[in-house]
Amino acid sequence: MRKLLPASVAIILLMQYIWISMLIEAIVFKKKPSRKQLLLLVVVLSGTFLAAGVFSTTIVINLKGIIFGLIAATCYAIFVISSGRVGNDLPVLKKSALMVTGACAITFIIFPPLFFFNGVLLGGLYMWGLSLALLGMVVPPLLFSMGMPRVGVSIGAILSAAELPVATMSSAFILHEQVDIIRWLGVALILVAVIATNIKTTKPR
Repeated sequence: MRKLLPASVAIILLMQYIWISMLIEAIVFKKKPSRKQLLLLVVVLSGTFLAAGVFSTTIVINLKGIIFGLIAATCYAIFVISSGRVGNDLPVLKKSALMVTGACAITFIIFPPLFFFNGVLLGGLYMWGLSLALLGMVVPPLLFSMGMPRVGVSIGAILSAAELPVATMSSAFILHEQVDIIRWLGVALILVAVIATNIKTTKPR
């Protein structure tokens, strides 16, 4: 998808999993989002457009890339929903291990693991592979398995949007990339929505 669309547009398309997960839950499980969740959804998507730098770059629209992006968002939405509803009676470690194993099997079917045989793995790939596997495929499913059953799919999808501000701040503070004021505004909007998600209002008796 990166070859068909700019990275900023690809991020925007992937972040559509937020409303797609809410839509799937409303259609399949008959659980409609509240007004607060819909308002937070609008804030998150608005912040996503700003944080991704869409308005500071020239956008090239590619229909094939958009379709792939929406398919990726739908698959991620299904992952979020399954994390919150499937296998909640299993131990957290066992559930996350099954999720990682299934993802690995599907990945090896689509992309055969030729690096096991062509010498690339022992040539230095294993160093990056171990760190990426730990931070990308071990820790996230473990935390998803622990958190999603507690917060629910709709709120969990909004909280997951925090990955974009983290990526933006990492690019600014670790990689020393230039991040303009518009992108910082988008980061602030997403963080406000994430904080508001965890604020519980109590009705007077």
